[in-house]
Amino acid sequence: MMLIDSHCHLDFPAFDADREEVLASCRLNGIEQFIVPSVGPENWQRVLKLGEDRRDIVVALGIHPCFLSNLDEVSLSDLEQTVNAHQDNIIALGEMGLDRRIDVPLEKQQFFLMHQLKLAKEKQLPVILHSVRTNDEVAALLKNVDIDRGVVHGFTGSGQQAARFWEMGIRLGVGGAITYSRAQKTKAAIAAMPLEALLLETDSPDMPLAGHQGQRNDPQNLPLVLEALCALRSESTSVIERQLRLNTCETFNLDRGQAR
Repeated sequence: MMLIDSHCHLDFPAFDADREEVLASCRLNGIEQFIVPSVGPENWQRVLKLGEDRRDIVVALGIHPCFLSNLDEVSLSDLEQTVNAHQDNIIALGEMGLDRRIDVPLEKQQFFLMHQLKLAKEKQLPVILHSVRTNDEVAALLKNVDIDRGVVHGFTGSGQQAARFWEMGIRLGVGGAITYSRAQKTKAAIAAMPLEALLLETDSPDMPLAGHQGQRNDPQNLPLVLEALCALRSESTSVIERQLRLNTCETFNLDRGQAR
């Protein structure tokens, strides 16, 4: 088994006490690479340092909607400057997106998302998208900027929304949401999509699996997400594992022989 966690926040303080132990355990269990997106200016340098001189961790830079409260347009200029300075060290822009649960006005979220999408288009980088109850709005902005490579991480939505993203070349991140019995709509959408449209993720330390609520999630749970995905699919486990890895390498232009 050679798995890639396409979305995990290994730089978060939740991993400060045992980060290397978690990574060592992951390697022993066939999890060979980790994509770590940032959430805002406060952790750009942290994720860059985490990915420095490593082959198993690759990183992305972006501004997450949930971290917008105290930010203004200057942060977008700072993002562009940081991307320019570290373009050889990042594989995507993100995490960025929209979220209806938070107090930040949707107009401000859309402004920041649009600017980041335009920067990704200019730099020819894929995008890592956060979308909570905003799939239609996110899809419209993607179409407006003509973004054709990336992932809606932790996808929860309908089959129609999933198909619309994939028609644009945007893959769907499959995480712990599919381990919950209540997630029937999302499960049906994931089951109906071509396997080529999917990526595997944990979103650790967030998005705990069913039965693990209140506990820290971590990349060691990736095989459990895979198991839940396999239960929804008709393909063999080996075919699913191989295709998910290929999908991730293609989305983020990873060297397929890079991780060891």
